[in-house]
This record gives sequence, structure tokens and C-alpha cells, in this order.
Amino acid sequence: MGCRFHPRRSRSEREADRALFADALAETSLPSRKAGAAAVSPHRPSAHSLLRELRSGRRRVAPDCEISIRLQTRLQARLVLGRFLLDRRSRGHRFVKVIHGKGLRSPGRSGILRREVPAWLEEWKRELLVERWARARLDDGGAGALYVILKPS
Repeated sequence: MGCRFHPRRSRSEREADRALFADALAETSLPSRKAGAAAVSPHRPSAHSLLRELRSGRRRVAPDCEISIRLQTRLQARLVLGRFLLDRRSRGHRFVKVIHGKGLRSPGRSGILRREVPAWLEEWKRELLVERWARARLDDGGAGALYVILKPS
């Protein structure tokens, strides 16, 4: 069986086909995004790799993604931290640094916020706000600070 012969189309026929194709393409509806919704990148680093990069110093926390809750009462610190995490998550930030202090000024030098903040983060982990956390590097606060990885909104 031989090749079939396809006669050449005239220039006007080719232009008409292109116009039809362009019209059909314009009419197809692409998936719309909500206003203000951020585009999802095809590769999003895992929480584990983010923590590894933060603790090694390859990634740094932006200054507007740090919060210090030192010298606050337990209730004040919980409210401020919760609002801060919700705000940063809604802005699309993936990680923050929480400075809770070492607790050297607290009664008995026990570090109330140092004990309480991980418990709050564990609670918020179940509420799908926090993914992981770890102690910060020495030059970022060491035992008095935590890196917190937020779940995407």
C-alpha cells in the first residue's frame, strides 16, 4: 500500500483553520484561581529538608518571620504566638523562628515558656497548623528558640 496523496491547502484555507483553532482555544475555560491565591510550585521542600537546611545555616529565617515571646505571661504568649503563626501561614510563609527564652529569670530557673511552647505546637499540629519544629542553631538562639515549619494553607 502506497502513500496517500494529500493535496496542499490554499493559504486562505490554512489561515481559516488557524483562526478556528485560536477561537476554540480562547473559548476553553482554564481552571480559575481564587483571587489572591498563590501558585503552587511543582516541587515543595519537605518539612524535614527545611529543618535540615535551617539547622545547617543554608536557609535563614526572614526578620519578619521571627517572634519573641520572652517576658510574657503564659496566656499572653500563647495568644500572641497563635496569632503570629496563623498570620504567617496565611501570608504563605513556610517557616518561622519563635524565641521563647531559656527561662533563666523564671522562678526556679525552670523556663515555663521553654516547656509550654512545644506543648502548644503539638496541640496546633493536631489542628493542622504546625508541621514540625526543632531547636534553633546556636547563633539563632539555641535552646531559647525554635524553628517552626508551618503547614501550607
